Amino acid sequence: MQDLKFTTAGDFMKMSEEPHHNYCTTKGLGWAFLIIIIGMVGMPILGSAIAYPDNCKQSILIPCLGLGE
Repeated sequence: MQDLKFTTAGDFMKMSEEPHHNYCTTKGLGWAFLIIIIGMVGMPILGSAIAYPDNCKQSILIPCLGLGE
């Protein structure tokens, strides 16, 4: 029988032999937040400007697109 050799988890998975890679786990996180913010804030404002063009002068959030004329 082969003798068991007690090693650390990194040595068992042979992580110490592979070259070390610097991974950035937050890469693209800003773009993800920007897309979410546009989807949650920008789309309802644009949708209300299209659906209710007569209310654009009453609200500071709804832009006047000139669709109701």
